[in-house]
Amino acid sequence: MTRIVISSGHGKHVRGAVGYLDEVNEARRIVDRVASLMPRQVEAMFHDDVSTTQSENLRRIVDFHNSKTRDLDISVHFNAHQTTSKPMGCEVLYVSQAGLKHAQVVVAEICAASRLINRGAEKRTDLYFLNNTKKPAILIEVCFVDSKADADIYDAKFNEICQAIVVAVSKEWVPNEPSPTPMEDDAIMRIATRSQIADYYWKDRGVAPVGYVKGFALSWAQVVRKYLAGDAAVVSEMAKPDTHNPNTDALSWYADEFERLKMSNANPGLNTLRHLFVLLMGLGMRESSGKHCEGRDTSATNRSADTTEAGLFQTSYNAHSCSPAFDLIMRDYASGKYDGYLDVFAEGVRCDSSSWANYGDAGSRGFQFQLMCKRKPAFAVESAAIVLRNLRQHYGPINRREAELRRETDFMLTEVQKLVSKR
Repeated sequence: MTRIVISSGHGKHVRGAVGYLDEVNEARRIVDRVASLMPRQVEAMFHDDVSTTQSENLRRIVDFHNSKTRDLDISVHFNAHQTTSKPMGCEVLYVSQAGLKHAQVVVAEICAASRLINRGAEKRTDLYFLNNTKKPAILIEVCFVDSKADADIYDAKFNEICQAIVVAVSKEWVPNEPSPTPMEDDAIMRIATRSQIADYYWKDRGVAPVGYVKGFALSWAQVVRKYLAGDAAVVSEMAKPDTHNPNTDALSWYADEFERLKMSNANPGLNTLRHLFVLLMGLGMRESSGKHCEGRDTSATNRSADTTEAGLFQTSYNAHSCSPAFDLIMRDYASGKYDGYLDVFAEGVRCDSSSWANYGDAGSRGFQFQLMCKRKPAFAVESAAIVLRNLRQHYGPINRREAELRRETDFMLTEVQKLVSKR
């Protein structure tokens, strides 16, 4: 896992560009947000509140970076040219070949997530920060402070821009999570079928389809691999500690029951992540009886693409606004990067034509989401995990505390976790 040091450009007393946006204020916002999203990778972050001259400011920033153990240096700035209503865009500056590959990935991710114009990666040999940091370095010019179009996009897409930086840095430097072998998948499915939860009679729902238990175990293994590889969505959103906000976080909402079962969620990491999946498995049984192809609630009259529920957890696409990680996960599954385990989840499940039906504009994201939840059930698992941590009121059974927390689920997931972690 790559360690980074990230700092905001200029300083409290050495101000940068000002227009529709204030460079210093916004650079600090981005640094703070990025650091909060990737605590395992950020070695340190820095804002200069002391310097009174530009030369002192530059030396202080570079000295801070060089004093830390890290693999990559990042400085966040905002560009300026002349006041305009036209879009100007984002660019990332570099000086070394090692910095080039980072610059290319970061600018591409920011622009894909925000729709800022991609001005590309630009080599600059005249910048103190790039020339004097002792590790590969990039300087992000997020957008132009004097472009009204850029400022509007930035205000609307702040979270997406920050998440894109996290994704880009992780993509370039964190090793890809190892692919499962057929033998490992077989071992995971044996753990699932032999577990006590496979025979458990869920309240008002009965015994889970064998495909649900096996598919859920494989989905959990995939998430564990992603966590061990430093995946930003898993580490920063799913595995974060109990936020103590029961209005949004299902772990907080279920805190008393987790405490009764002695399942602490006080610390970030695999234990909290696993406990989330214990709750998620119970939610899947309550919402769909473990049927990956479950269609919309037929008692509901709303059939818009964004509000139609679909899949194991009866999630609808309008929940995506709860976190930028939701759409990033959707993008990865849509590209085929991860296995949806459809064949496994389908074992022991019958799906009729009404279940497979999707609603709304066939070209819309909401329609695609419905389809993916049913055709790639592992995606339904991960997207629901994000929603549980950020928008728990999306799910009626969670609100009514009807989703069962079972120790048997935790035992099964623990065995799968041990198997995956040995690699």
